[in-house]
Amino acid sequence: RVGKMIEADEKLHSETSTHAQPQNMFYPTLLSAMASLGAFMFGYSLGFTSPALPAMQGEIDKQVFTDISCNGDKASSDLGSLFGSIISVGAMIGALLCGKLADSIGRKYSLALGAVPLMGGYLMLCLAEHYAVAIMSRVITGVGVGFASVAVPMYINEISPVRYRGLLGAFNQLFVVIGIFGVYLIGDQLPHSDTQYSKCPDAHSSTIGDGWKTLAWTGFGISCVLFLVALIIPESPVYLLKIGQSTQAGIIMKKLWGQDYDPSLVDNVSVNSVVDNNTPPTYAELFRPQTRQAMLIACGLLIFQQIVGVNAVIFFSSDIFKAAGESDQDAAGVYVQSIQVGTTLLSVFLVERLGRRTLMLFSTFGMGTMSFLLAVFFILKSAGNHQNWLALLSLMGYMFSFAIGMGPVSWLLVSEIFTDRTRALAASIGTMLNWMSAFVVTETFTYLVQGLKEYGTFIVFGSLSYACFVFVLIFVFETKGLSKEDIQLRLQKDMKQSAYSIIGPHVDPEN
Repeated sequence: RVGKMIEADEKLHSETSTHAQPQNMFYPTLLSAMASLGAFMFGYSLGFTSPALPAMQGEIDKQVFTDISCNGDKASSDLGSLFGSIISVGAMIGALLCGKLADSIGRKYSLALGAVPLMGGYLMLCLAEHYAVAIMSRVITGVGVGFASVAVPMYINEISPVRYRGLLGAFNQLFVVIGIFGVYLIGDQLPHSDTQYSKCPDAHSSTIGDGWKTLAWTGFGISCVLFLVALIIPESPVYLLKIGQSTQAGIIMKKLWGQDYDPSLVDNVSVNSVVDNNTPPTYAELFRPQTRQAMLIACGLLIFQQIVGVNAVIFFSSDIFKAAGESDQDAAGVYVQSIQVGTTLLSVFLVERLGRRTLMLFSTFGMGTMSFLLAVFFILKSAGNHQNWLALLSLMGYMFSFAIGMGPVSWLLVSEIFTDRTRALAASIGTMLNWMSAFVVTETFTYLVQGLKEYGTFIVFGSLSYACFVFVLIFVFETKGLSKEDIQLRLQKDMKQSAYSIIGPHVDPEN
């Protein structure tokens, strides 16, 4: 029964996408951009700590974090570090919750529901005067981020025509990096003052002072806008068909596909009984033979996306720019994020021209190469040979490589390779593993540097990037131009045969 439902469901989505191309892209692009406000808050929340945390842990101004310890001429706070990483724990919870809720209350209402903890978390942070309240606010904010990281790419995938699926699907990561860039830019523009630490007389830095509350109020305001936007956008037609609202689904599809929309497709799906509220998708379905390879690809890519060390590169970016003569850490952050925004925007236009797999192979190989060059820089630096040009080249090359493929394409592939029936649950599992990996890397990074030094750390990350290159080469096939039905046919083949066909020239899945 379930197999027939999946087959009919995929027939609708593939036929509608293939034969009913819209006259113009305005409406689906508008909806994708509106939904991507959730991705913007994803990025804004991730980048929030970079400009805000130094001010929040300043002792002179009696800010939130006062457990200051000294590390040479730098002041640090263990509670402040926890404030930065604990968002991942909330995001894991949000991702798992969204998987089930997206199939019960719908995609748009899941996105709206996710805006509630975002609003609550930022409001709590605005009013926080104690570290416990601030840390709890980040957990709550993380729940909203987890909802957005599942709901946004899923919604965009289900409203996108097949030939524009890659372009619109890349909106998710584009808005994530715009959100990070936005919070860095706002932080850089806020008034700065010199902060000194009584426990660390040699440590002082330029911070935004009480300006971190401005950032928090801005996050609260944008979260409110996201809530309203999520209520305005139409529901995904795929979800409407799942719950039997074929008439409403047809109206939305007609707006999406224009004059080429064929209403018989909706009637055909109803006849084939895609709608069956008595058999909701289960987690067990994700590990059946027809779905197992898709789970391997999704979980592998989303775990690799974090463990290849992108956050470590960003962590060292301020030191690298400082060595090159740029002492303003906020400005250094703006430079790095501007590279991400520009390159991700480029990937939006390349993904339908060069293909997903090509960008992923280029991306992972480039990240591995640049990580090893960073290791060489730190080896030379330890010997007293400061090749700052090498550090800048490696840093910019790494960020370019990540943003052109690994960043946007991983999320795009995860939204493409599952059936409409299992997509929500599968995305929630993959996203939860992504956030878990981010938390583990963040919490172990300091110990890794202490044990292996900087050069050893980047050798590890470079090796993992090359391992991801091999993973993509073996398991990931090209989805550009393939209908949903064709993608499922490719996935349902024996894994060993699939590995050989992926390495070789493209073979029509029908053959």
